Amino acid sequence: MSKEEKKIEEDARTYTFKFEDGETVSRTAEELTGEQIFACEKMADLNVQIQRLNVSLSETVVLRDSYQAVAVVGFKEPEVEDKE
Repeated sequence: MSKEEKKIEEDARTYTFKFEDGETVSRTAEELTGEQIFACEKMADLNVQIQRLNVSLSETVVLRDSYQAVAVVGFKEPEVEDKE
């Protein structure tokens, strides 16, 4: 395979869309319009941002739970021991 053929093969970018029913369809850039390609790229960017936010949220929840465990001690009623 020549360098030109490799370059063409690498440039043939494919986009995959997964429908709500679970069906997955792939298309090459040549099969899509510029607007559809732009939408696919934006969806991919937004999915990455959502993943980052989910990780950050997960870390924040763990941190909050840690602080809550410390703070709750100050709000609990002191335990009264029965002395018989």
